[in-house]
Amino acid sequence: MEQGRKSRAAIAAGGIGALLALLLLRRHAAAEPEEIIHGHVVAAEPPEDPIAGATVEIVGYASTTTNAQGYFKFTDIEEGFYLVRVTHEGRQPWEYQIYLWYGDLIRIRLYPYFADLTGVVTDATTGAPIKGIKVDVKGSVGVTKSDGSYTVKHIIPGTYQVMFTDPDMRYADATASSVNIPLEGATLNMQLQPLGVGAIQVTTSPVVQGVSIGVRYYTEGNWIVIADGKTNSAGQCFFDDIPQGNYKIVARHVDYDPVDQLVTVYPDQTTTTVIYLKEATTVPFLRPGWREKGTLAEIWLEPGTVISVFDAATHALVREHVLKYADRAVYLKEMPLGYHYIKLDVVRNPEDVQYKNLTTTPFLIARHGSKQYYDWGVVTPGYPECGVRLYLEPK
Repeated sequence: MEQGRKSRAAIAAGGIGALLALLLLRRHAAAEPEEIIHGHVVAAEPPEDPIAGATVEIVGYASTTTNAQGYFKFTDIEEGFYLVRVTHEGRQPWEYQIYLWYGDLIRIRLYPYFADLTGVVTDATTGAPIKGIKVDVKGSVGVTKSDGSYTVKHIIPGTYQVMFTDPDMRYADATASSVNIPLEGATLNMQLQPLGVGAIQVTTSPVVQGVSIGVRYYTEGNWIVIADGKTNSAGQCFFDDIPQGNYKIVARHVDYDPVDQLVTVYPDQTTTTVIYLKEATTVPFLRPGWREKGTLAEIWLEPGTVISVFDAATHALVREHVLKYADRAVYLKEMPLGYHYIKLDVVRNPEDVQYKNLTTTPFLIARHGSKQYYDWGVVTPGYPECGVRLYLEPK
């Protein structure tokens, strides 16, 4: 009450200036953060679940525990540098010297203690140790040494599926399910069955010499090439010493559409497969790009520029592309083979050099052949793209 009288007295004595000063003082006081130090303790591993019951200590000053949502707060600590220690059973302690501010939320991530998985991998037939086997425990990986031993580190204690794979494809993959790995670690030995080998014979229909044939094996999310070759005059390609398993046969030839085909190889057998080729009717990409006529300087055309491709015989529109952002070339997918022409309706920034619109004479879209030279540019047939360089003339 006394303070209120003093404030009114001050206003009466100082007039409007005192009133404004008082209002600013109260506004500043309202903007001050609440004098609370608070934070959130979560697990370091995704999805960063909150940790309840963790002990949070401002060493030498105060201590508290996190609530069910992992939050904590201190109300009797001033801002400043402190040594903060956070502990929780089953997790590594967190301890750092940090500056504590009122109002800031401190986010603290606690890492679990890690366990190790060890063991020996041997040949199921001979009992000999196997080197180079990959052992995977949910992304934590170890590789066997020359004595067959391995160690997988940084495993969060729990129950896992353990996968054994041979990158060199000498042995069949193996999986151990429901393997319990406690904090003190675990041992898991594994015997792998050696893979038998077979052969693959590929024949093309129609008979085409020079088709590139690849044998691909799926591992770790990718198809890797383990063997390749080209078909002979009989349209055949033979691969021996292929480990048993499932493979993808890929066939590529500039005059034919690509073909992918799955096959299975069995021990001591030859797997025969026929690749049916279809003559190509398109080029995977037509790539028009533009340069300045005479100087051959690169040009970046503005959004709104229209690239139109027409059939040379019928004048039918085959493809139209409008630039969404400034670019110096575009890729037009699956363009038909044969003679076409291009119309380019140019948009340029008014501050830049202006270029004339362009309509080309007919040119050949092809997968292979000699370069074609024109007054308006150059066409380079090829696979997987046919390149077209357009020369634009300044206005």
